[in-house]
Amino acid sequence: MLGRDNTGRSFGTDKLGFGYLEIYQPLFELYRDKKDAVLAEVGILGGSSLITWRDFLPDCKIIGIDKYDFGGNDRGEHVDSSFFANDDNSEFYLIDQSSRDELNSFAQSLSHGIDIFIDDGSHFQHDMIITFEYIFPKINPGGLYIIEDISTKENLVAGHSWWGKDDEPTIEDCVEETIIRLKDQGILTNKYLDQDKISSLTDSVDHVLFYKAQIPPLTPAGTSSLAIVQKV
Repeated sequence: MLGRDNTGRSFGTDKLGFGYLEIYQPLFELYRDKKDAVLAEVGILGGSSLITWRDFLPDCKIIGIDKYDFGGNDRGEHVDSSFFANDDNSEFYLIDQSSRDELNSFAQSLSHGIDIFIDDGSHFQHDMIITFEYIFPKINPGGLYIIEDISTKENLVAGHSWWGKDDEPTIEDCVEETIIRLKDQGILTNKYLDQDKISSLTDSVDHVLFYKAQIPPLTPAGTSSLAIVQKV
């Protein structure tokens, strides 16, 4: 199981403490027996989440994406290269998700769609929005696009972004407000999006699950929210 006191605890991913794994379990269960399922995650330093996905989805193709290579970053964190070296059904891509060119190149290079995509990368507003723009079209029908650790509107307004300074001049364009509009009104608007793509992106959304940070089981500190967008 992915839930509490099981797989997540065994492999040390912090997604357990945030309550994410309990939310994911019934959604990911649908892919356990699919031999050709694909899961991709951006932001995989350490690799504990990848090991968690492999344990729960043993036949799934796992794609790891990160801004840093196996040499690690300036905080002393390292991509666990052993996962990719020892797992024949996995791939690693070195991508800066703040770069439209790199995101586009990655999307265009894929010869297959993605069933589950998890954005656990930079957590900055611009990066999360443009990653959605380029990757959501690659999600297979019925697939899941997940955005983790979304700074709440309240924290952004107060200048207390969990992930440090985030130069966001208008709160209407923050990820949380964008997701709430999409969920409640079926409207997708954001200044960071290519305006010519908004219609096709909106038409591809089946429904949105949104978990506000202040609502259990997410972090009681109330710092970040979770969004899950399902493809038509």
